[in-house]
Amino acid sequence: MPNQNQHPQITEAHPDPLSTVGNVALGGVSATTDPTNPGYDDWDLFEGDYPEDLGQDPERFQSYYVQPEITTALREADGMPPIDPDLYNAWLEQLPPEEREIMDQQRQHIELQNDHRRMVHDKIAGTVPELYAATLPPELAEALGDVPFAIGLNQTMASSIDEAREYLGENNGVDITSYNFHHRFEMFDTTMDLDGPAGENLETAVDAGYTQNSRIGRFVGVFPIVHPEEAPPGERPKYIANMHREALPDDLEVSNGHGGNAVNSRYIAGFIDEDGAFWQNMNFNRADEPDLQMYVRQPRPDPADFV
Repeated sequence: MPNQNQHPQITEAHPDPLSTVGNVALGGVSATTDPTNPGYDDWDLFEGDYPEDLGQDPERFQSYYVQPEITTALREADGMPPIDPDLYNAWLEQLPPEEREIMDQQRQHIELQNDHRRMVHDKIAGTVPELYAATLPPELAEALGDVPFAIGLNQTMASSIDEAREYLGENNGVDITSYNFHHRFEMFDTTMDLDGPAGENLETAVDAGYTQNSRIGRFVGVFPIVHPEEAPPGERPKYIANMHREALPDDLEVSNGHGGNAVNSRYIAGFIDEDGAFWQNMNFNRADEPDLQMYVRQPRPDPADFV
C-alpha cells in the first residue's frame, strides 16, 4: 500500500459553477485577454495539445465543474493561469445533458464525502485532539511512559469496530508483509513543524487516511524509541522509526500467522472508525492481545488545584 501524504482541500462545491465564471473565483482575469499570455486568442477550444495548459484545456473543465474551488486553488498553487471563462462556458453549452447529469452526481457525491469528513473531524477533535498534535491522550501516554515516539496512521479497509477487532485478531496486529513501517503507516512526531504542510498531512491522515476517504477506518500505531543509543543523536523519532529498526522495541514486529509480519497489536493505540469514534486499545503497551473499547474522555485534575 503506497504512502500518499497528500492533503485534500475540503471545500463546498459551488451549486452553480456558471455563476462563478469570470469573477474573483477565477482570479478576475479572462485568459483570452490576459496581457501576460499573448496569443491566447489563437487557441481553439477543441484543438491543439495545450502544452502549457493556458487555462483552456478542455480536460481541465470537468474537474472545475465538479470541484471548482479545489481546482482553482490547485492551479493557483501550481502557478498556472485561471480557467478561461469564455472557453469554459462554450464547453459547458455543448456538453450533452447525460454527461452533465453524470458530473452533477459526481459533485453531489463529493459534497456528501466532504460533509462526512467534517463530521468525523469534529468528533475526533472533541474526543482525542492530541492526535492532531502527533501525540496521545493521557491514558495512552501514561501506558507508554516517558519515551520519544512517532505515531503512524494505517488504513486497512476496516471501517467498523467489529471489522477492526477481527482484522487485528487474524493478523496479530497490522500486517506489514513486504513493506517497511513507513509504507504501511503515515508517520509523524511532535518535533515536526505541524503548523505547516506536515500538520495538514497529519490532519488528513487522522481524518481520512491515505485514501482520503473518512468512511474507511484508521489504526493508530505507536513506534517508541526504546533504544535511542541505536540511532544517530538528535534525529527525530519519525526518521528513527523509519530507518533504525534496532532502536524500536524488540517485539514490535511479530508474525502475522500467515507467513508474513505485522506490527504487534501491543503497539496499536487504537482505531478510528467510520463515524470518527476512537476505540482505545486497553492493552496498549501491556499485552499482545488487543482490547478495543470506546474511548471516553475522563476529566483530568487541574494542577492548579494542588497549589
